[in-house]
Amino acid sequence: MPNYPQLFQRYRLLSNGLFIALLLLIVYWNLARPTKPGLNVLLLLIQLAPMLALTPGLRSRYYRAYSWLCFVTLLYFVFAVMAALASNAGLVDYLFVTLCVFLFCSSMMCSRYAQRVQKNIDV
Repeated sequence: MPNYPQLFQRYRLLSNGLFIALLLLIVYWNLARPTKPGLNVLLLLIQLAPMLALTPGLRSRYYRAYSWLCFVTLLYFVFAVMAALASNAGLVDYLFVTLCVFLFCSSMMCSRYAQRVQKNIDV
């Protein structure tokens, strides 16, 4: 029988690390792009808002926060794929896609194991 608390702890650490890495990559991606000075900050805040809204739930280790992180990650994945398929795509765009895929998978597994731990399901 799997040890759900241990699995949850592993995937939680992985998800949180990938979450922070994706936030930092979005900040870098927006600051490295040459656009108007005031527009970068506004776009950065709009792009970070969905992710930052999930941080209280992630800190409290609630499984629904990780489920919502899966949904939010899909939005970033669509954006990352469009950027990676552009004619001027770079390494950062491919890293963006890779981080989205790994964050989705790890948060999905973290949500599953957190639900098992919080509801004491032995399935």
